[in-house]
Amino acid sequence: MSASGLPMRLRVPSDARFRPILLTMARRVAESVGFSAADAAAVGQELAARTDAVTRKAPLAETTPIDVTFDVANTNGAVFRVRARCGGSDLEVTRPLPLA
Repeated sequence: MSASGLPMRLRVPSDARFRPILLTMARRVAESVGFSAADAAAVGQELAARTDAVTRKAPLAETTPIDVTFDVANTNGAVFRVRARCGGSDLEVTRPLPLA
């Protein structure tokens, strides 16, 4: 992720074996924009839980991708935003950026 807020994208299969990749990347990207380890872990856990809910709601092929975008938005205050799309469902996790 760059300081300009350009998004970083990640695509992983929806197979549960790949879910730790989402958790790890969410934590690392959140830490890279200034979140504490605990707050970054909370972002990762929320993303993992919401992704699990989407994949349980509608059975998906193991190869169905989960497309994730990590971004910094500057509308009404800077926020860290994680958007995911899987099998026609969208989800978003947002947190205000920590103060420097």
